[in-house]
Amino acid sequence: MLHAVTLLLAAYLAVLAFVRAWRQRALHLAAFAVCASVIVAFGLHDLSMNTMLAAELWIDQFFFLQFSAPILMLTMMGILAYRFFGNLRAVAASQARLRAERERIFADVHDDVGSKVLSLVYTAESPEQADLAREALRDIRAIIAGGTRAGGPLRSVLDPCQAEARTRCQRAGIAFEWTGEIAAHIEVDDSFQYHLQRILRELVSNAIKHSGTSRLEVLAEASDRALTLIVRDYGVGLADTDAGTGMAGIRRRASMLGGTVSWRTLDPGCAVELGLPIEGAST
Repeated sequence: MLHAVTLLLAAYLAVLAFVRAWRQRALHLAAFAVCASVIVAFGLHDLSMNTMLAAELWIDQFFFLQFSAPILMLTMMGILAYRFFGNLRAVAASQARLRAERERIFADVHDDVGSKVLSLVYTAESPEQADLAREALRDIRAIIAGGTRAGGPLRSVLDPCQAEARTRCQRAGIAFEWTGEIAAHIEVDDSFQYHLQRILRELVSNAIKHSGTSRLEVLAEASDRALTLIVRDYGVGLADTDAGTGMAGIRRRASMLGGTVSWRTLDPGCAVELGLPIEGAST
């Protein structure tokens, strides 16, 4: 009786899986339906053997239901693998769509905002306003250039950041020093590159605008799994690490990358330490 009830349940699952597979055109459901059908066939065969009246008619027969568990296990493993790789493909497609949308937005910013800022350069009422407009235009172009990159070696990601920071400090009359060594084999994805560039730009902007420093130092060190950045100035120090949207943005971006950021007041100046895990690192 129990054998018959189990067979009915397996048959119900097989029919349900076939119906769902047909409606959804789902390969993994079709595989489960075939597996359930095979188990039902095995069960019917073994049940027919057990219902023979004369023992000598079935005693030498071979039973198949013992293979049901391995077949079911292999099928479920195949379904899990299929869904796992399907999710990976979906994530890759989602990232590609996100990258395309971001590039579209950057293109719109370049075409619309960039052209308006450029017109301000030529219609400025004073040289100071023209210089400010040029600085804004350079920032827009730097943001667009960084936002359209697709990640890659961490050293190649940091080199443009270093060059940009050095140029900005030179324009502001601030001595700049970048130290540290990054291994060539460490790679990061485009999201890491995108947020890291903006964190560094904001840190340099804060030092130039608010610290009153005459010197800015950046230390960049990376292991196979983490990046540590220390940005140190020699200015007036830091009174409140919770003030300002810039700091909040730095914290938010660091948190999105699974990292941490902290500020320390020194004598003189202050230091910002940023720690970011490198999930995409390769060895």
